[in-house]
Amino acid sequence: MYQIKIILTLVIILIVISSTFISCYKPKCKDTIETQNMLQEYKDVVPYIGNEKLTFVHVNTGDTEIFIGEPTWTTYYNSSFGGADCTITKKREGRGIAFKSQSSNKTITFNQYMTEQSNNLVEINFEDLIVETRLLDSPYEKIHDSIIIQNKKYYKIYFYSNDLSGKKPTDYGCYYTRTDGIIKLFFKTGEYWELINKQ
Repeated sequence: MYQIKIILTLVIILIVISSTFISCYKPKCKDTIETQNMLQEYKDVVPYIGNEKLTFVHVNTGDTEIFIGEPTWTTYYNSSFGGADCTITKKREGRGIAFKSQSSNKTITFNQYMTEQSNNLVEINFEDLIVETRLLDSPYEKIHDSIIIQNKKYYKIYFYSNDLSGKKPTDYGCYYTRTDGIIKLFFKTGEYWELINKQ
C-alpha cells in the first residue's frame, strides 16, 4: 500500500512537471517578410512609361507649360507589421513618377500603390490639388463616352477626385483616359489646366 502511494505521488508529480513544461514551451518562430506586387492589369491602366512630354494650358491665364516625365517609375514598398510572437512584415508594391515643368517649379506627381486590403490606389498631386482614388473597378468612377478638350476629342473618360471617405467631391479633380492619362485638372477655385498634347 505504501509503495502504491509513492508510485501515485511520483506519477502525479511527473504529470504536473510535464504539463507545466508543455504549457510554458513556445515553439520558436521565424520573422517573415511577405511581398505583394501589383498586378500588371493595374499598371496597364496608367499610360505613362517615362520620358513623356505633356503640354498643358492654364485655361484661366492662357499660359502653356511643358512637363517632362522622369525616365522611369520609381518602385517602393510600403510595410506593415503584425504577429503576436513573430514579426510579420508585409511589403506592398508602390510606384511613382513625376512630371516637371520646363519653365517653372511646378510638378505633377503620380503615385500608384496598394493598401493593406490589396486595393489599388492612385494619388495625383499638382500644386495644392490632391486627388486620391481607386483607379481600377472603382464604384465611384464617373464615365463619359467622350469629351472635347482643346479641340481634341477624347473617349472613355473617367472622372477622379477623392473616393476614400464620405461623399465624392465634384468641385475638384481630374479627367483621365487610360490611353492619354490626365487630360484635365481642375481646382475648387475654378482654376483649370487642360492637356494640349502628350508625346
